[in-house]
Amino acid sequence: MFDAWLDAVTSEDTAKLDALLADDFVMTSIRSGNTYDRTMVLDWYASNTNEVTECLFEDDSILVLQGRDTNGDGETHAYMDYFEHDGQRITSAKVVVAKAE
Repeated sequence: MFDAWLDAVTSEDTAKLDALLADDFVMTSIRSGNTYDRTMVLDWYASNTNEVTECLFEDDSILVLQGRDTNGDGETHAYMDYFEHDGQRITSAKVVVAKAE
């Protein structure tokens, strides 16, 4: 799953990302409690620069990675994503984001 996610993010191809997300995919921010549906997440990836820096853990149903992103205002943030997947598609995610210095 990590290789497919990395390819989709680094190629900046939202169609690849779209194919990886389950139809009912939801991402939750651990810090704010806000939730983001599939469309919101795809829009975010389409309008921000993202760099996956490391896969921290991967097994048959979990993927944990960290990275950095830069938004349209030029602000850079560090993040850690916790994805649940079924081996083919990512079903849900939790994210922790911190402003990078």
